[in-house]
Amino acid sequence: MKIKPSPRKIFIESFIARTTPLLQKQHKGNNLSKYENDILELGQVISEIENSFDLLKLFPKFITTHSSSFEKKGFTRVHQHRKNIEWYLNEVYIFKERVIRFLTLMKRKLIKKHFLKTSTEIQLIDSLKKTFLDSVDGLIKTRGEHVHVFSYQDKDLHHIELLDVAYRTFDLLPENKKDIYEDLKFYLYIQRKQWKERIEKNTSILTKLLDYIYLAIEKENLINKTII
Repeated sequence: MKIKPSPRKIFIESFIARTTPLLQKQHKGNNLSKYENDILELGQVISEIENSFDLLKLFPKFITTHSSSFEKKGFTRVHQHRKNIEWYLNEVYIFKERVIRFLTLMKRKLIKKHFLKTSTEIQLIDSLKKTFLDSVDGLIKTRGEHVHVFSYQDKDLHHIELLDVAYRTFDLLPENKKDIYEDLKFYLYIQRKQWKERIEKNTSILTKLLDYIYLAIEKENLINKTII
């Protein structure tokens, strides 16, 4: 049974087919028309969204692994785990900003084409933007706290970091050191597992959101209305 391609895949492949000849033309030093430049401008923003999304899909792997080479240099597994969490939250923020930039760019171009703010097209973009922002609000809020409170705050992570410091710093009896190490391994395993599940759930939500946005744009023929 042939699997039906997702709206995102159809939208991206269609746009690539339109932009590739223009890139080739540009690389040969040929001047592009305003219409062609508008297509490439949208294509650039779409490619940024796709790059962000492709990176986000890799984080279930990142969050459950560590670099032994870094660990030998003092950048412990716990250090790496925190850095991966903060990296992930930062990438979610970047992804959000790129999607909003894309929708805002389309709205601005439509208004330049004399579409009224009360038109179906403008209202659709506003609706897509609101749906997207509402859906990722929890993730963005977490990232916002991360920025303003200097680092990501999580009591379970703090517990693991305390064990990590105790294991590396305190002068402990061998049996006590072993107990701390076993606790550290166990709680870090649980944290990684929880974050992996959370990221996979988030990725599923973001996939559906992109499908929803691209399908709505395609059905309303917004790309053509934006650039023609």
